[in-house]
Amino acid sequence: MGSVVNAVSSSNDANNSKSSRSTIHVKIGELAVSKDLPLTTIVGSCIACCIYDDKNKIAGMAHIMLPTNKRKYSNSNSNNTSNNTGSDTKAKYADTGIKNLIDELIKQGANISNLKAKIVGGARVFVHESDKDMFNIGANNAEKVKEVLKLYGISIVAEDIGGRGGRNVIFDPSTLTVRVKNNGYEKVL
Repeated sequence: MGSVVNAVSSSNDANNSKSSRSTIHVKIGELAVSKDLPLTTIVGSCIACCIYDDKNKIAGMAHIMLPTNKRKYSNSNSNNTSNNTGSDTKAKYADTGIKNLIDELIKQGANISNLKAKIVGGARVFVHESDKDMFNIGANNAEKVKEVLKLYGISIVAEDIGGRGGRNVIFDPSTLTVRVKNNGYEKVL
């Protein structure tokens, strides 16, 4: 009962993030926090940023789509919905999404000094992308996520970054393991 501590979705309805009674599916641009239900998502160039406090037994996941919200400072008019700071973009950008996830974890009882991270994704999913391509969204996402986590003093204890394919990600708060499945391989972080 009440096993979901908090699930923040684009509609602010926790039930929309649940794919079944036993897991919480975190969609693109969303974040969720849980004490016991596994958090799941599928990423390609996006990043599943899994942050947890192992002492207070609370975990969260943000599904980061892009590195930076370039418009967050360009328009201070809060009545303008084009500034992409609404609830539908809670975790869309690494620079704001990680902060929102940390805030949500702390609100639910986590201590920032205990936080650790595991990150998954950042693939080159488009055929024309190369390692040096400025449009290599996956690499740019991974770089920004690492930068923001470092800014908050959160160490990355495991990662599965890069490559060419998508990944199915299952983060189990009860064991603090992240299971990553991709065509032909499965690993546990």
